[in-house]
Amino acid sequence: MENVKEIGECKRNVKEIIPEIEITSIKFLKARKNLIFLINLKNPQTLPEEIIIKKNSTKSFNTEYENLISNYQKGILVPKIFAFKKPYILMEKIDGLNLCDLLNDDLDNSTENSIYIVKKEIFEKLAEWLYQYHEINITTEKKSQILVRNKGDLRLKNFIYHEKNIYGIDFENVYEGIPENDIAEVIVSIITTSPGDIFRDELLEFKINLILDFLLRYMKINTKFIISNNEIVKCLYSHLKIVAKRRHVEYNEEILNKKFQILLEKIQNIF
Repeated sequence: MENVKEIGECKRNVKEIIPEIEITSIKFLKARKNLIFLINLKNPQTLPEEIIIKKNSTKSFNTEYENLISNYQKGILVPKIFAFKKPYILMEKIDGLNLCDLLNDDLDNSTENSIYIVKKEIFEKLAEWLYQYHEINITTEKKSQILVRNKGDLRLKNFIYHEKNIYGIDFENVYEGIPENDIAEVIVSIITTSPGDIFRDELLEFKINLILDFLLRYMKINTKFIISNNEIVKCLYSHLKIVAKRRHVEYNEEILNKKFQILLEKIQNIF
């Protein structure tokens, strides 16, 4: 019943924001925090036939709206905003697969070289997206430290792969910080993306190789930042703690050190 009420309220607000559109259907989409709806339009004049409506909390609305507008104008691949009225943002629907589903797809056959090559190219493109985002979103530039507008919440579900491009979605958790934090969060998301058990040992080598491809590509195109291996490792463990707590998994640093010794050594060799 709650979803029906929210859908009705959303429909009324959309008609107020853009009175001339005719809505054929509204579908409630599963979301972790804010409410998201897929709306189908009949014969829209200036809009696509499908758009996304996001109902943000009061706290996150300005952050999401301002960052989507700013990054779209700077050429970062993010959804285009069509209209807004607090707390609703009407935006472009990006077709494609989110990177979590894309990574998990056929993961048990990951020893096949053809599967690895495809996923390697995609995660190198993710590195390119993230570096471009960081470079354009520098907030503080000093000799000893460059701070950026970190995207935050870099779980792979918040990236969509469409026509050989990566699009970033969900910008409600943006904050100022070191770029290593975003980089580490991507690494943790790759490691822990499988549902259920966080650390599937039989897949760890495959994922480590993808992580190294991601890191190497970021570092190859990086002309702006001095990236610290120590900071990445520190942030990596911090994000692993968060994931373990969220999934109610016991966090044991000694076990983690053993599991990720190879990864940490290989990361260190990059720098």
